[in-house]
Amino acid sequence: SLPDKGNENVDCNVLSRKQKMRSRNKPAQKSPQIANCFEGDLALQHARELLCIVFARQGSTVASTCGFLFGENSAYDDSILSSVPENFTKEFHVNSKALSFAMRHRALRVATILCPQEVIARVVLEETFSGDVGDDRLNKCAFGSFVAMEIEAMGLPLPHSDLVQLSLMHFPSYARTIWRNHGGSSSHRFSGRLHLLLLELCVNHHDTVDWDLFVLIFSELKRLELPRSLLLACECAVQSRAVSLAASQKRLDVLQIVAHATRKMTELIVSEVGTNLGAGIEFDAFECSSTLHRLVAV
Repeated sequence: SLPDKGNENVDCNVLSRKQKMRSRNKPAQKSPQIANCFEGDLALQHARELLCIVFARQGSTVASTCGFLFGENSAYDDSILSSVPENFTKEFHVNSKALSFAMRHRALRVATILCPQEVIARVVLEETFSGDVGDDRLNKCAFGSFVAMEIEAMGLPLPHSDLVQLSLMHFPSYARTIWRNHGGSSSHRFSGRLHLLLLELCVNHHDTVDWDLFVLIFSELKRLELPRSLLLACECAVQSRAVSLAASQKRLDVLQIVAHATRKMTELIVSEVGTNLGAGIEFDAFECSSTLHRLVAV
């Protein structure tokens, strides 16, 4: 694998996690045993407990909202709970721990895995978390929780503490605000992570991308020479269909900056692999192969 760069600070699974949230209207396939266990009242109970965590007011604690889910006397077997991320379980075992947006985001992810879409929509309406339970509104809540989790992790201020209000933001405008205050600064210890989040915010509306900001973000990532961040940025540009949209709008500047970023990323990765091989440093062949496959796909 390639050596870490401290200021890159990216998680290669961030993009895939967010995309899973976007595809909630296509529930994950469950085995017959698990599907039967989480139908009817039990699915409703899970959804209610988890969504109370997701939409809890600021200052709420874990113990008051999900004591039943991971208690020592839990009636749920290991095969079912294996669907729940390990970090999620550990955090919720702590009594009276204040809820963070990372916890809320994980709770929402678990809810979308364990509970059918219609059950989630029913609970949102019954508990008056939101008056709109359409796929678009729920997707915005999912993206809002992802954004809040990332902003919180980087120690930056959030414009709202309420998830519903966060999901109603105009994300490209919020990206501009963050760029104005924190973008273009290589001194920030989360440079890669910050610029990737800005890109996610920039392309979130799909049909109305802030192209000027898009180009600025890619230019800065190129300047910082962060190979992992560049790869994730290029994947985001392709998978969000921003590149296709730019081509349809004849935005040659956008297409050129993505092409230049791809070349830069290739040079950086090949150079680091060559350096490691020359120095006799062992690396994970599978991880290296996976990275190269992603590079070719882009």
